[in-house]
Amino acid sequence: MEEYAHTTVRAFLEHVQNRVKANTGNVQKNLEAISLILNRYQTSDKRDKIVSNILKKNEQLRAESANLLNLCNSLSGFYDRYTEIMRLSRENEFMAEIKSIQSWETYRKSCMERFVNGELDLRSGHPLLSDSVFLAELMQRCQSLEKYEMCNTIQQIRHFENQKTE
Repeated sequence: MEEYAHTTVRAFLEHVQNRVKANTGNVQKNLEAISLILNRYQTSDKRDKIVSNILKKNEQLRAESANLLNLCNSLSGFYDRYTEIMRLSRENEFMAEIKSIQSWETYRKSCMERFVNGELDLRSGHPLLSDSVFLAELMQRCQSLEKYEMCNTIQQIRHFENQKTE
């Protein structure tokens, strides 16, 4: 969605820029037309009315351009703030994800030590005992500590878990 918003805002700003350029070109052409009218035709109410209408049109074009430029400035400012907010939001989400991963890893390590120390029963049905990676790490830890009875129990749990998936 962010890429779509970026593309849409940039396309709109480009459209407004083109419109302001066209207005400026039209104002210039109108001024040239006024100059021609004033040089070619003698003073008359009709000539003055035409010149007055052209000048009013120029004022409308200038006012429209000024409004469009104000809108562009506001939109650009909003968009810049919006993208900064989105960037900060993505960073906050990323940091929260890192913290949850760190918390999960801390929890896994704590459970590993509690299983090894006998504070948690291997036959408790703990959710981590369904995690094959956790069981492999626990097996290595128990082997390194020469806790062979625990290794045997872990092997039975792994066998049971394998049968459930078949």
